[in-house]
Amino acid sequence: MFNLLSVAVLLPFEILTNYLQFTSGLMVNFLISKNPNAKEPKLLSSIIQPIMDSIIQIDKHILDSIATNKSFENVTLIKRICKKSLQNGTEIILMEEKCSFLLSNIYWPEWLIGTILLAASLIILSTCLIFLVKLMTSLLNGSVAKIIQRLINSDFPGFFKYLTGFVAIIFGCVLTIMVQSSSVFTSTLTPLVGMGLVSIERIFPLTLGSNIGTTITGILASLSGPVNTLNFSMQIALCHTLFNITGILIWYPIPYLRQVPIRLANLLGETTAKYKWFAIAYLVSFFFIVPAIIFGLSLLGKAVFISFVIVTVGTSMVLVLIKLLQMKCPSYLPEILQTLILQTFDFLPVPLRSLKPYDNFLSKLKLSQCFSHKLNLTEPIEDAQSKQVTTVTFSNEAFDKNSFFM
Repeated sequence: MFNLLSVAVLLPFEILTNYLQFTSGLMVNFLISKNPNAKEPKLLSSIIQPIMDSIIQIDKHILDSIATNKSFENVTLIKRICKKSLQNGTEIILMEEKCSFLLSNIYWPEWLIGTILLAASLIILSTCLIFLVKLMTSLLNGSVAKIIQRLINSDFPGFFKYLTGFVAIIFGCVLTIMVQSSSVFTSTLTPLVGMGLVSIERIFPLTLGSNIGTTITGILASLSGPVNTLNFSMQIALCHTLFNITGILIWYPIPYLRQVPIRLANLLGETTAKYKWFAIAYLVSFFFIVPAIIFGLSLLGKAVFISFVIVTVGTSMVLVLIKLLQMKCPSYLPEILQTLILQTFDFLPVPLRSLKPYDNFLSKLKLSQCFSHKLNLTEPIEDAQSKQVTTVTFSNEAFDKNSFFM
């Protein structure tokens, strides 16, 4: 939810002011002029690269040509011929021979080989993450669980108590840089929340730090690019970093705003607990459908895109403002707004204010059974879920019970 909220705020702001483009450009001009030949530190490449080369080898010259929009005929992205240097006395002889790797004797279309490798990598990644979560779940029991719970849930003494969250952000950033993967770091934290050892409020700053840490890896990767494209690769990486830092400055320092992504995450969790299919629908909607719609609108021209963003964001802000005034200061609103509009959502059709019709439809198709498997959670989380009261209708009572804006 943090990323979605940051996009909702920074996207229109970037369109109007070019804040990220301008700031990252200044930083690039400052950094590149001082160290134009910087190279990426080889942290894990010495371990990963030999394994990659044993499976498939890519011609980086062809890859660079594609990236710079240079096309060649009758070329293959997969390297088939490798150069080998032999030393004969004081003379070095370059020889060409057939490359040796797992897929060297397979001459399928490159798109098919790429699809197979992508599917295999996703399966391996998902399997490793599943086993990682199960391993962490089995390890974080007994005395170990109590130590971790006491460590993460503790605060600094005295006045420094207010700095605990910011230190957690730095800690999450450093750990993510060390493992070079925010997925591994956040997947390690997930069992802690699922077992009831740590609250979402405590994990939130760690994940924010992880967001910054994964962008540092992108900056290091951009430094390994060719000199003629170094400015562009560095600027893109810095835009990503500035986006996350700006989002943190918006949503974390102020306690009131800090609760917005946390409450929304709780609301999504409660909804997913009741409707198992909602998690898949959420991922498909916000990672595929919504980006496709925004991309399509951007192709229609800047004026159309800006108009859509302004109308969408403006409408959302007006609705939230009216809701806040109704809950906190109803006397400031006209009588019609106090009693009718947004006081309840009962005037809307049921499919627009409840997920129950969609659940009934999927139940008739017997699709919801695919998502209705039980998770192996520990006793604390089961007790917590048994005490929760979930309201999925977007009514005034739902917001009041969850104290969404409190």
